[in-house]
Amino acid sequence: MKLLVNPVACDGIGMCTQLAPDVVTTDSWGFPVAPNRDLSGSEVKQTKRAVAGCPKRALLLVPSPEPASSGR
Repeated sequence: MKLLVNPVACDGIGMCTQLAPDVVTTDSWGFPVAPNRDLSGSEVKQTKRAVAGCPKRALLLVPSPEPASSGR
């Protein structure tokens, strides 16, 4: 699973950093920054709380894309 942030919807309230401190960091203006990697099981649990708790609905948890098959 991966976390996506909609920067247009986000108001920089910071609820996500409180609900998922091991996953979400903030930039210099206080807006969330999602890691550019797959999340571990414990991180997914935290992230689900952050997604549910975001007052602006600016976070989205999506499945990671499947690796491309070489077909060989």
